[in-house]
Amino acid sequence: MKTISKYYSRSNLWALFLLCAFPLHVWAMIFAFRDISWVYARTVVWDAIGVLSYGMVFALVESVWLSVAVFFLGFLISLKWNSELRVATLGAVIFLVSLIAMLVQFYGALGWSISDSVISFFVLFAHPGRTVYLVLLIILSPIVAGTIYLVLGTGKGAQVLKDAIEKISLLMMVYLVLDLVALVVVIIRNIQGSVK
Repeated sequence: MKTISKYYSRSNLWALFLLCAFPLHVWAMIFAFRDISWVYARTVVWDAIGVLSYGMVFALVESVWLSVAVFFLGFLISLKWNSELRVATLGAVIFLVSLIAMLVQFYGALGWSISDSVISFFVLFAHPGRTVYLVLLIILSPIVAGTIYLVLGTGKGAQVLKDAIEKISLLMMVYLVLDLVALVVVIIRNIQGSVK
C-alpha cells in the first residue's frame, strides 16, 4: 500500500477513473441515443430502455477495465514526477486515445470503409494484421509523445486537466447514477428473459 501511495493519492485514483470514464460514457450515450430511436420505432419503450441500459453498463465495465490498465501504466512513470503530473499526463493520453478511437468508430458509423488499394497494400505483407498495428504505432507515437510534451513542457497541462476534472466530476456522478439504474434494468431484463 505504501508503494501505491508513492504514485497515487486517493483523489488521484478518483480523478484517473473520472478521466477514463468520461469519454467512454459520452460516446456510449451518443451511440445509445442514436440507436434508441429505431429500436423504439420497431418495438416498445422497454426494449429501447434496455438498449440504453446495456450501453451504459458496457461503458461502466469498459471504464473500470481502462482505469485498471491506466493505473498500472502509471507505475512506468518515474517517481520524480509528482502524482498530479502523473495523472495529468495519463489523463491527456487517455483523452487523446479516446478521441482517436471515437474518430475511427465515427468513420465506420458513417458507412465509410478503407479503400481497396490500402487493403491490397497490407495484404502484400506476410502478417498484414501486425503491419497495420506497426503503422498505427508509428503514426500515433509522435502524437502521444507530443501530447505528453505539451502537458509537461508548458506546466499548464496539469492545471487545465485539474480544472477539467472539477467540471466533469458532477456530470460523471450523474452518469454513475444512471449506470446503477441501467444495471438494475439489465438485471430485471435478464430475469424476465430467463423466466420466459
